[in-house]
Amino acid sequence: SAHVYSSELFSLLEDHTLADVYYTDFDYGLEKGVSLKGHADDFVALHRQLEEFRKLPLVTALRLNTIALADTGDNPGVDFVIALTLAENVFRFR
Repeated sequence: SAHVYSSELFSLLEDHTLADVYYTDFDYGLEKGVSLKGHADDFVALHRQLEEFRKLPLVTALRLNTIALADTGDNPGVDFVIALTLAENVFRFR
């Protein structure tokens, strides 16, 4: 019962990330939660992604830490960092 299934985090992200959003880096720990650095096509896509996470009962808190216009000409959009706090059950059950 104490085993942690960290792969469940990847399943959660895969199932609930929108097509116009991707992640460039992430960090997580059971105590500190999840930090997602990523890119969205525009502000509307980022808003929709935040709403997708907010509606999940397993996400107990969400904070948008950083938001900035992407400075690359090849891939315009919005860069962001999101902090998620997840219910412990995410990692306990398969």
